[in-house]
Amino acid sequence: MSSDIENLENDDQTSELMEKWEVIRGDLKFECIIKSSLCGYIVEIDKNSAKSILNTNMDMKIDNENLIDVSFLFMAANYCAYAAINEKYLVTIGVKISFLAHPKLGDVIDFVATSNFEESKKREVRVVGTIKDIKIFDAVYQILILEDHVLRIKEKLTKKATKNNDKED
Repeated sequence: MSSDIENLENDDQTSELMEKWEVIRGDLKFECIIKSSLCGYIVEIDKNSAKSILNTNMDMKIDNENLIDVSFLFMAANYCAYAAINEKYLVTIGVKISFLAHPKLGDVIDFVATSNFEESKKREVRVVGTIKDIKIFDAVYQILILEDHVLRIKEKLTKKATKNNDKED
């Protein structure tokens, strides 16, 4: 297991979830090379849904009172939303978020994502985050499914625009 996983609590439930993550991450179609210790671990994936856990750690602290920066919740929920869609090229184009409570160091946050509009290239994904069954996060992400990586598409469009401008001159 990776060092990210070793940072998690060593209880039986967490060990079981980490074993699931090790299997599931091979099923993810999209690339995500960010540290899982910062964005969570996908522990279940089904058609149009996913579950993940985020174990808050020292790298997420924003102050000496052990408050966790909510940007890590946004990132973990976004990762879970991508897993619910599970396509190769995805980009988040909008989100409406409610932070209902703020986590502290040591909290384990469970995220559940459910995707809508299965046939559309633009999907809405609702993500709910809980700590011990208490809802602390609720968001609706708008995610676009692309044919290629967003930066390659931008590059192609820029080249095409340049060619068109050259032809006009």
